[in-house]
Amino acid sequence: MPSYFDPRNFDPRNLDPRNLDPRNLDPRSLDPRTWTPFRAAGAGRAWLDQWLTMTTAWVDPVAMLGSGTVTALMPDVVVDALSLGIASRFGGQRIRLTLADRAVSAELRSLSVRRTGAFLQVTVELADLDWDGYPVRSVQIVANRVRLIPGVPTRIDAAQIDVEAALATTTLLDWINQQGTDWRIALDPATGKLLATHQSRGIVAEVTGRITDDLLRIDIGRASWRGVPVPSWLLPSRTVPLSDLPNQTRIVRAVRERGMVYITLDIPQTSGSFDLGQMRDAIVGGTALKFW
Repeated sequence: MPSYFDPRNFDPRNLDPRNLDPRNLDPRSLDPRTWTPFRAAGAGRAWLDQWLTMTTAWVDPVAMLGSGTVTALMPDVVVDALSLGIASRFGGQRIRLTLADRAVSAELRSLSVRRTGAFLQVTVELADLDWDGYPVRSVQIVANRVRLIPGVPTRIDAAQIDVEAALATTTLLDWINQQGTDWRIALDPATGKLLATHQSRGIVAEVTGRITDDLLRIDIGRASWRGVPVPSWLLPSRTVPLSDLPNQTRIVRAVRERGMVYITLDIPQTSGSFDLGQMRDAIVGGTALKFW
């Protein structure tokens, strides 16, 4: 008897009526959050067992290529296996990444990959991101024109990455205050206004700020020095360049609404590498995924 489903051998009389009784259905099988291609196909083994079989070539890709099984490491096969493995292993859980020696952790909300012509588009949604100690509430990353080149190591190129992030105003102020300006900006919890204190002159002022195209513009309003009002013409607006971001990242804009700031970032082009064997072990063991 064939080990796969053969419609020529199908006989509806052999169906067990107990399997058709809705009272015997497992509610988990109807939950789209737990859907995987393996479950949809009615696989008898756990998804991880089948995924390990699918990714056997990752253990020693050089040997597999030498034996003529080149198709095992074709880009689409690797991408399908990666997206399935990461989404199944870490979906709805915290995922740990090492990006160019920086530790990052976040809850993986969703991961999708689709082909657009000769390239791939990868969309990732994260929540409660921790980037070098800076908490970010949510992040959506869309990597366009992505190419994957399997090998040792595997190379990944993206021609354009769009990032939308939401973070608390206080988090952004902590980062701005590390950029070497003479002012230290804080959020007044009682009024919601931004108060800036000059580090050497002791001037305290109400300020408004906006970020556009990598420039932070600080407009200074009512100000005082030791309780004495300071004329506004003595405190012109300040412009602070924010050009030290990695990978030529550009801050397109930042909009403040209540206690949150919504930031749009643009990364024109980036490349990275990862080891397929390490990636496979990390997915199996639930450890950090490493990119460099």
